[in-house]
Amino acid sequence: MLKQVINNKKVRDIMIVVLNFLIIPTIYLLFHIYSCNMKTLPIGQLVSIHESPSGNYILKVYKCDLGATVDWFTRIELYNKNDNTKKNIYYNSHEEDVNVTWLDDYNVKITGIKTNESYEKKIIKLNVLKDTYNFRCFFN
Repeated sequence: MLKQVINNKKVRDIMIVVLNFLIIPTIYLLFHIYSCNMKTLPIGQLVSIHESPSGNYILKVYKCDLGATVDWFTRIELYNKNDNTKKNIYYNSHEEDVNVTWLDDYNVKITGIKTNESYEKKIIKLNVLKDTYNFRCFFN
């Protein structure tokens, strides 16, 4: 009975369409969840350290090299001295240099300088307690 239903061209076409509507979004969703996860970033080499005005927070800037075929990535990690926790707040690619400026104890301005074909600056302002920036993620 099941074999007859599967052999029916109309039923088979409907099953293919339904499976495509389930499989393709699932693959996309899994890729998106992985690429937006700030906990799975490479460590990198420490470039600079920036302490907040009150001294409660430290931003550590890292350069990450993923191999010969890709460009450098910049990762910024927030360290909270009060509870000894750390989290990644910034991840971007193709940056030659990064300038970090504390605006106050909770807000920071990050100026990423890209020097590929032309000189370009990208300015990101973040509240270090609640904001993150990840160039791979659509919802920053």
